[in-house]
Amino acid sequence: MKKKYGYVGKNDRQSMVSVMEDGKDPNGCETREDAMHDINGFLHASYMLGVNPLPPLRKIFPLYEWKFEQIKDRDAVRERVTESDFIWMVDSLFVPDEKDVELVTATKLGRESPLSLIWADDEQPHTLEIIQWSGITSPNLVSY
Repeated sequence: MKKKYGYVGKNDRQSMVSVMEDGKDPNGCETREDAMHDINGFLHASYMLGVNPLPPLRKIFPLYEWKFEQIKDRDAVRERVTESDFIWMVDSLFVPDEKDVELVTATKLGRESPLSLIWADDEQPHTLEIIQWSGITSPNLVSY
């Protein structure tokens, strides 16, 4: 029998997909914050290793369009955030007006009103700086 890499089973993955969809885990164990935190860890490890994380995310979450974007313009950052459901800032070396903002976004296919949820935790203080710099008003921050 072929060994499977990792410890997350199909039911665990389905819990994560469910909370991303509607904020509810049928098993009552996973929260949207848990899911965004786990994805954030995956994105940052991938970024540091120079590995593209989007193909596996697209496989696990096929109802979402996943994008990695490098944006320099404040208005474009604001627009991208308001058009997306989930947003992660992946570069911790943001320098206002000198360096592109690097985002990973997930947007549910066919959703009419995006959630615009931005992951922001203590490990990423630059996220708040980017929000302020880009002029995003009333951001929907998600963190632990």
